[in-house]
Amino acid sequence: MLEGHSLASYNSLKIVHFLEHLSVRISGIGTGIFSGELSAFSIKRKQLGGNIMVYLYLFLAILAEVAATTSLKLSEQFTKSVPSAIVVVGYGVAFYLLSIVLKTMQVGIAYAIWTSIGIVLVTLLGLILFKQRPDAPAVVGILLIIAGVLSITLFSKSALSSH
Repeated sequence: MLEGHSLASYNSLKIVHFLEHLSVRISGIGTGIFSGELSAFSIKRKQLGGNIMVYLYLFLAILAEVAATTSLKLSEQFTKSVPSAIVVVGYGVAFYLLSIVLKTMQVGIAYAIWTSIGIVLVTLLGLILFKQRPDAPAVVGILLIIAGVLSITLFSKSALSSH
């Protein structure tokens, strides 16, 4: 792994590198499917490398929000003190970190990533902790949300622009 880079940064750059390689291979054989996309992947790679802290803060904000939301269920309408305290602190931390993210990332993009990853994580925790099983349409919807977030983070040129 590269010194000074987090595992998330390293994995993100590996994915982008793979997609760059795929783009070169496909455009090299003349299919034209990804024509012009190499530059978009190169831009995204530079953005990820230069702004990885933005994604780290966003990820930490999401984790704080998921902890707070899960604790909201566990607080039993704020009758249990520890889960209730986690709710208040968790949401406070989540929104503070989100405010840092919004200095660099567009609010719509940040919120799309925030809510979609949050939905997936809360659904998984609901399944594990509360035995709440999503039905087939819910699973399909969650998969579509994941596809949307991947599209935004890998292909959108506006993801890391606050203008």
